[in-house]
Amino acid sequence: TSSYSPSAQKNRSIAGTMRYKLFYGKPLADADSQNPILVGDLGGTNTKLALMAFHRDMPVALCSLQCKTSSAPSILPLIQLALDISRKRFKKVPSYACLGVAGMISPSNGSCRLTNATWSINTKEIREQTCLKDILLINDVVALGHSINLLSPNSLKDILVFRPQRGKGKQLEQANKAVLAVGTGFGKCSLVFDKEK
Repeated sequence: TSSYSPSAQKNRSIAGTMRYKLFYGKPLADADSQNPILVGDLGGTNTKLALMAFHRDMPVALCSLQCKTSSAPSILPLIQLALDISRKRFKKVPSYACLGVAGMISPSNGSCRLTNATWSINTKEIREQTCLKDILLINDVVALGHSINLLSPNSLKDILVFRPQRGKGKQLEQANKAVLAVGTGFGKCSLVFDKEK
């Protein structure tokens, strides 16, 4: 959902082992007054974290980093790295995080084991070792489902046209939708229109 375009990219490593790529977005004047939010996409093959701010009521990435999931012992060093970047570059650190993870979330929403990787995510452990006050875990494909209605027409590109050509405007907004995500695994979710919500 971001209009961010990378202005810089650097390849780096932590302790010579965990290699990652770092991207910076365009500076936003109104982002200076905001505490960024940390968001993440934790997959079986790749992991991406981003520091987000809002510009004209839309989320925009201030910077992001990505690495191969297998190159890091856990998510914790990546989160600590993102927080350190936020502190040094933006002089602010996030208090809140939302992590989309490729796996089933525990009923308490406090833990998850990635389906195709060795990581176990524990929000209590992350809070104890970082400055984050609250962390929301959400299934990665459910996160994609929530983002669908935030996409602008400019963000959409047809690969195969399944929708009726005459379906426009309100008809499309109120249509049921499906999200299919092909990655290390295969994820899917559905969105059903509810006029009450």
